[in-house]
Amino acid sequence: MKMTYVIIFGLVIVGGLIYYLTTRKNPETIDNQSTQQTIKPEDNPYLGLRGQIFEATPEQIGLTSTTDEKPYAIVMDMGMGGDGTATLVSIVDGNASMYLSSGGGIIGGYGHENCRKAAIDFVNMGQNYFTKMVPVDSFPLPKADNVRFYILTNKGKYSIEEEIEKIENDKSDWGQLFYEGNKVITELRLTTEQK
Repeated sequence: MKMTYVIIFGLVIVGGLIYYLTTRKNPETIDNQSTQQTIKPEDNPYLGLRGQIFEATPEQIGLTSTTDEKPYAIVMDMGMGGDGTATLVSIVDGNASMYLSSGGGIIGGYGHENCRKAAIDFVNMGQNYFTKMVPVDSFPLPKADNVRFYILTNKGKYSIEEEIEKIENDKSDWGQLFYEGNKVITELRLTTEQK
């Protein structure tokens, strides 16, 4: 299967995930309560949940320290057009969550073996990418129709932003990382279907 079709399939899954989350209630799902109700900005948990990973040290999230510089987490922010953003957070221990700027999301990926494995694989793939990124100490969201990766290591945080269109057209060095992140999204989505 060509990479383009895989990326498009991943984007369709993300779109379906957004629709699914806004129309279904689930105890492990952060929900909007109603597709008709808009969450007030001060009540929206999105930025707080997203920001936790950037503020925590590896030790604070239960990881052991190492002298080698290795990724311990990847954040993949996807600008969904307009003001919407979907954020995937994966940690090397297998924890994974998806937060939507609309206020929805999925937490609890660690409790599912396939999701845990996909999250670990995604973070481990970051070893091949973080040296090609720019060191950062601030964490803005991507522009619309872009994806922004943040790779967190024990010695620094790194980032790069890419146009999703370039990834879809196989004109990006970040396509494989994007594809691996979409595997985590797929597994997170499947955890909600198992309820």
